[in-house]
Amino acid sequence: MTTDEDKISSIYQQGKEQGPPAHLDAAILRAAHEAVEQAPPTDHPHVVKSPFSGGWRATVSIAAVLIITVILVPLMEQEEPLPIVFDELEQIQKQSQQQESVAHENALLRKEKAKKRVLLNAPKAQSVKPTEVNHNGSLVEDDSVMDQAIVEESLAPMRSVLPAPASVAAGSSKPQQEEVKSEVVGRQKIQLMMDEYSPEDTEDIDSLPPQQWLDNIRQLIEKGEMEAAQKELDAFRLRYPDKKIDPAILDKIKSSR
Repeated sequence: MTTDEDKISSIYQQGKEQGPPAHLDAAILRAAHEAVEQAPPTDHPHVVKSPFSGGWRATVSIAAVLIITVILVPLMEQEEPLPIVFDELEQIQKQSQQQESVAHENALLRKEKAKKRVLLNAPKAQSVKPTEVNHNGSLVEDDSVMDQAIVEESLAPMRSVLPAPASVAAGSSKPQQEEVKSEVVGRQKIQLMMDEYSPEDTEDIDSLPPQQWLDNIRQLIEKGEMEAAQKELDAFRLRYPDKKIDPAILDKIKSSR
């Protein structure tokens, strides 16, 4: 090897471990030799000399090319496009929209079933607000009447535990007054319960599982909101009269009174 080749090899070894392929090294060296051999003689001053015509200039130029190649090749290999996850995001968004649509439809179905249930179980003598007639001549039911009917259905268990009419002793002269008084007291209690729970509350009650309802009551107790917990407990008893309640909930609410 010549002195120039020794210098190139020593400079090349000082670079990174990963370098250009062997055929690229051979092409660079061959081009350098051809440039040196084809250099014009020095007795022609009008000819412009190439930067590769000199010994040290050729060595520096080749070394610079090698160093730049060693640096750029690994960088080009590392620059790969990252995978795009737009398809997964779009699929998740579609699933979320479908779940919301199903939940909305289920809520409408539950409300419609509750209305039909109330209409079937409502007594014939019960007074109902007059229905309106639309421009087609068909009857249109008032939403407020239906909501009131739903509240009546949710409070039906309370009516079963209201005090019965006072027993009339033999020979009493006012049996009808006692019965009317007992009925008035019962209606007042039912009206108070109806005032506390709006139709929106009953719609939420229908869609709330018993265990989740009890968990909400526990959270209210932990926050110290005993009045709200008592209210939720009363509503739970109305909705699920046969459901067993955790004794710890009853003890905490009782001790806060």
